[in-house]
Order: sequence, then C-alpha cells, then structure tokens
Amino acid sequence: MLNHNSQNFFPIDYLSEYEIYNVNDACIALLKLFIVISAEKLNAVRLLADANHDQAHEVIFWKRNLI
Repeated sequence: MLNHNSQNFFPIDYLSEYEIYNVNDACIALLKLFIVISAEKLNAVRLLADANHDQAHEVIFWKRNLI
C-alpha cells in the first residue's frame, strides 16, 4: 500500500474496483481515474473560490462598519 499524505493524495485504491484483464480495461480504468482526480481538483478549486468569496464579503462588511 502506498503512503498517502494530505498534500499529494493519489486514490490508487480506486483502481482496485476494476477487474483489469487487458490493455483496454487498463485504459478505461485509468481514464475513469483521471476523471475522478479532475473532479476532485475542480471541487477543491470551487471550495477555495467560495472561501475567498466569503472572505471578500467579510472584508467589505467590516469596511462598511468602520465608515
């Protein structure tokens, strides 16, 4: 089993869900894994954007209260 750290997570266990008998099966499994990783990265970007958006609103609210 691979060591996973929080900064470099590679869901290798995802591949164990597929029975790989030939090159086609391997390519399909890797393509699906790429889609999962891409979706996770997109979700992380969305969460970061949401956090930055919320933080920007807090700053605007804070500045309005100072005036």
